[in-house]
Amino acid sequence: MCYLAAAEHPRSTRVKRKAAKDPLMLWPQGTIPYRFDTSVAPRDKAELMKAMATWSSQTCVKFAEFTPQLAAALGHQDHITFTKHSTNCEAKTGRARTGSQAVTYSDSCMYGSYKNDPSAVALHLLGSTMGLFPEITRPDRDQRVIVLTENIKKGDESKFNKLTAAQINLFGVPFDYLSIMMWGDSTYSSSPANRKTIISKNPYFQNLLGQRTSLSYYDIKFVNKLYTCDAKCANRATACPAAGYRDEKCACMCPDPNNWRVAAVCPGQADPNADKNCYTKRGETYQGTVSKTQTGETCVPWNQALDRFYNMAKFPTQLAKYYIGPHNYCRNPDPTLLDRPWCYVQSKLDWDFCVVPKCVTSGNPSASGLTNPNPAIKTCDPLTIPKMIISNCINGGAYPPGTVCNLACEADLGRLAFSATVCQVDGTWSVPTNPLKCGGSGTDCYQGRGDTYRGKTSTTRSGAKCYEWTSVMGITYTNEPFKTMYDIDKHNFCRNPDPMRFASPWCYRIKPGTNQVMEEVCDIKLC
Repeated sequence: MCYLAAAEHPRSTRVKRKAAKDPLMLWPQGTIPYRFDTSVAPRDKAELMKAMATWSSQTCVKFAEFTPQLAAALGHQDHITFTKHSTNCEAKTGRARTGSQAVTYSDSCMYGSYKNDPSAVALHLLGSTMGLFPEITRPDRDQRVIVLTENIKKGDESKFNKLTAAQINLFGVPFDYLSIMMWGDSTYSSSPANRKTIISKNPYFQNLLGQRTSLSYYDIKFVNKLYTCDAKCANRATACPAAGYRDEKCACMCPDPNNWRVAAVCPGQADPNADKNCYTKRGETYQGTVSKTQTGETCVPWNQALDRFYNMAKFPTQLAKYYIGPHNYCRNPDPTLLDRPWCYVQSKLDWDFCVVPKCVTSGNPSASGLTNPNPAIKTCDPLTIPKMIISNCINGGAYPPGTVCNLACEADLGRLAFSATVCQVDGTWSVPTNPLKCGGSGTDCYQGRGDTYRGKTSTTRSGAKCYEWTSVMGITYTNEPFKTMYDIDKHNFCRNPDPMRFASPWCYRIKPGTNQVMEEVCDIKLC
């Protein structure tokens, strides 16, 4: 990630990966207007919306649907247009000041690799749109990687050109192997299957280069620095510990030593929402006193849940940082897996999400990207959808404009049919552009990353038979909450209990010529 300080005009097309250190390159008021071209399919729109929501939840940059009213409020007509292409996946760096600027994607780059999360591919494209540059162009890259110029496809050599220290501002952010802006090790190779273009000097990261599963801590920090998200903080001159940064709520955020994807409140620092009965980000810092689930059950005290996976006797230190103690308040000790506070219960459900709303900050259009000039932001009426699963919004909760709720209902073969609705500025929910169809097509396929797949395929892509989940020794997937969430039981059906690592259903199989097991993706198509 880098931000240029050269004098090249931002409209120049000679070197599209270089842009001037010009305030106009950044999006005014941290708001990026967007629209969808008619070529964008419903499932693609859902992934793009998810990516925008992810960036917005971690930074002060907001995305708002392009309208004449929004253009008037922002004082310009610039916006991005998501467009489907047959092969290309690209976006201009920063605001081009050309009116509409295309963010193009294709099925091959969005869904072509089981290693990639489609929405994370969109995170990469949006990173460019916000002003991030390829990690490989940093001036200090040679300390971390080796670029094999002889393996680069003819004509693409200049894409690996380094920028000089005089040209860029790194905001004190170190080189990041795991950045969403880092390229894979065969990018622009003359023979992708046989010749690598990038070699990591730390072998551990070689196979992780170009990850497209999530933002990294340093991606989040960089954008917060780039858009001066702490501009209104009275204490912004006071440095955060451990090279952390201040977010828009003035909290010091530091890397989680156990999870490179997470920005957590720095040790010893106060969470601005800790005393509220609402949660921020994924609820990992929630310290409120709600102790009821969304189904009305009373939570089991954490110190009495010693037979569960997250028990205080087994992980006292790890759980303490998530504010788990001898109480029954809702918490989220695993923000990589679950997206809001939850607790254990006595019923057969074993655990459930709690009725804790997400924290909402009221503000003006410049802060929120909304076109409603009234600082008292309206909220949409509570969602009440019988017999449906609301995957990222609590049933019965009220939400601010811009909130996207992905709805799902059970289809045949245990699969889910998806739809999305968005909370509008006027306080109403939008009509889904792809209404739910719960009958199913009768074919065995998976949605998203396959973590909701409940079909009965039990063979791998190579044709091997899957091994029964409960027969594999030493795995955590047969414990709660994985067991219930992902239907891991005494069967050998393909599942995906680890959607952070796998982008489709998989299973264990016997390694040829041994009695050992190995992981392999299953032979199931994307719906």
